[in-house]
Amino acid sequence: MGTDRAAPPASSDALIASMPLALKEALPLVPWRIDELWRLDLLLRRVPVQDLVWLLDPPLWRLSGERFRVVPREVRDGPEVHPDHPAVSWRRPHSETTA
Repeated sequence: MGTDRAAPPASSDALIASMPLALKEALPLVPWRIDELWRLDLLLRRVPVQDLVWLLDPPLWRLSGERFRVVPREVRDGPEVHPDHPAVSWRRPHSETTA
């Protein structure tokens, strides 16, 4: 059996309540609409990749049916520890991910 089993269904309120503080601080927890975001008159600017590496640290993914247990950096650095995680396929050669 895989290690990344589905977590039980949860309401938005229950999901937010169960989030670790680090994730609550990193994510906007207000309802938003993508069409309204695109209509904002904002300046575009380049962001160095180094400014985004913190996104590898919040616990985003589940493990054994428990939400917010795995951080992207763990999957990137040790894909053998999380072989069932879909992100592992990002690092595999294309020939290994297709039948």
